[in-house]
Amino acid sequence: MIQRVSEILKDMKGKASAEAALLTSSDGLVLGAVQDDGIELESLAAYAASNMMTSERMGESVDCGMPESVIVIYQDRAVVMAPLGPVVAILIGSSAQLGNLRLQLKRAMVDLSVALRDELEMKAESQQAPAMAPEAAVEEIAAPPQKLAVANSRGTPVAPKPAPQLQKTSVDPELNGNGRRTVPPTRRGSSINLK
Repeated sequence: MIQRVSEILKDMKGKASAEAALLTSSDGLVLGAVQDDGIELESLAAYAASNMMTSERMGESVDCGMPESVIVIYQDRAVVMAPLGPVVAILIGSSAQLGNLRLQLKRAMVDLSVALRDELEMKAESQQAPAMAPEAAVEEIAAPPQKLAVANSRGTPVAPKPAPQLQKTSVDPELNGNGRRTVPPTRRGSSINLK
């Protein structure tokens, strides 16, 4: 985990007086965590990712969109989760401090997203292959194609055959074989609701 994300999680946990603060991928892998002893993070991350996915689908089914946060309150503890792209941020703490947990998670989301975006950009830049110099790229494109020598069965060189020319034809899926336009049933007035 990158240093900046670790600092943000530690700060968020301290300000919220939480037991744990963590980031998990959408498939439940722990990406970073700051915790007190005694919390099983691997299973928590898997359940949190599953819970977030379920909440997203629930929001889609009632046309509410993506959840801003998902809160699960137990007798003496609360778990607050928020989606951050493909990552879920989670805070666990006392249910009596629920308001503070929510507030601190919401405040940290901007810093977490900036830190994660910066990390992804740095990784992408380091993984890119060195680009070809513009002059070399122009020369490579402008160079005439080399003709390959082809030999017949007796070993005599034969000039290569030119590639067949493809005719560009426009195909209209609404034209039937005799040139008349056909209209699909959905465009004859019967509407289909895809939702």
